[in-house]
Amino acid sequence: MDEKREFARFDNPAKKFQDSRVQLTIPGLAEDTVSPVDFGVGGFKLDASKKPEPGAAVACTIQVAGDKIENCNAHVAWVTENESKPGTWIVGLSVNVTGDDQDKLSSMLTDALSEEG
Repeated sequence: MDEKREFARFDNPAKKFQDSRVQLTIPGLAEDTVSPVDFGVGGFKLDASKKPEPGAAVACTIQVAGDKIENCNAHVAWVTENESKPGTWIVGLSVNVTGDDQDKLSSMLTDALSEEG
C-alpha cells in the first residue's frame, strides 16, 4: 500500500492514558479522554467507544503535556472493528491544523516524545 501521509507518524510510547502526555478529547467518538495508539501532526490512530462513519466531521481538543490546542476540526479517515476489544473501534482521525497551530502541534509532539523516551 502506498504511503499517503504528509507528516511523520510516531508510536505512542505510553499507550495507557494515565502514563501518556498525549491526550485527546473527542465528544463525538469517545466518552472519556483518550490517548492515541500513534500520532503525527496530521492525525491520530485511536481506540474509540463509539463507531463513527468514515468522513464524519468531529471537533477535538489535543492536549500534550498540559499544553492544548482546542476546537480542532477533524474528520474520520477510516474505521475498523477492534477484534481484541469487542465493542470498540480503531479509528484513523485526520486533524486539520494550519499555520501557527500546526507548528505548535509539531513542537508539542516532538517535546512529548523526547520527554517520554
